Amino acid sequence: MSFYAAKLGTIPAEMFGLVLAAILAAFLGAFLGARMMKKVTLRTVQFIIGGLLAMVGLGMAMGIL
Repeated sequence: MSFYAAKLGTIPAEMFGLVLAAILAAFLGAFLGARMMKKVTLRTVQFIIGGLLAMVGLGMAMGIL
């Protein structure tokens, strides 16, 4: 942890907004994901993850990602 804390001061000032947005999005995603997991079956989650992995793989194969 101290390695990352030491490098935190080297982030350019214009990147702090992006870092803050990423942190807020991560917390919001975790919060909403925890609430939705109670309503969605595990099989549905498997299909969603499988579809997203297939899209990422296709994007990488096409050179987009």
